[in-house]
Amino acid sequence: MAIEYKKMFSASWKRAATLAGTWGAVVGAFSLIMNALPDLIFILLAILVPISLLVPAIIGFVTTKNYAASSKIELKPAVANGAISGIIYAVVMISIALFFILVNYAAIALFWGLESLVEGLIAMLATLVIGLPVMVIIGIISGAIGGAVYSSTKK
Repeated sequence: MAIEYKKMFSASWKRAATLAGTWGAVVGAFSLIMNALPDLIFILLAILVPISLLVPAIIGFVTTKNYAASSKIELKPAVANGAISGIIYAVVMISIALFFILVNYAAIALFWGLESLVEGLIAMLATLVIGLPVMVIIGIISGAIGGAVYSSTKK
């Protein structure tokens, strides 16, 4: 039986995007705090990084459960569904990151001048070129793990 990727995407994207967007808003708020209070950067990163690696697995688990209608699902489609959710997570998180980079550098430009906006544009470009592929890889792996965990709980 072939894996129906379109069906998985249709069944999972809204839930995955909503959960990723919620987590993205939290991370974005933390980024504003980090800019305002730079002494807290390492403490906040120590909190955010492990949770951010776990969130796509949680989203993969939840969307796979939703896709399977809380019933048994084989490992291969569960992993595929979790991976699709991980990709959605990555795209949503990078979109939110771009927004907060823009907001942060626009605020900085008010105090330091337009040169800061150029730095912001470079940061946005780096986020797209480097951050998006890295987040997609992390999202696929972590989301697939979440889908696999759901599949193994229904054996």
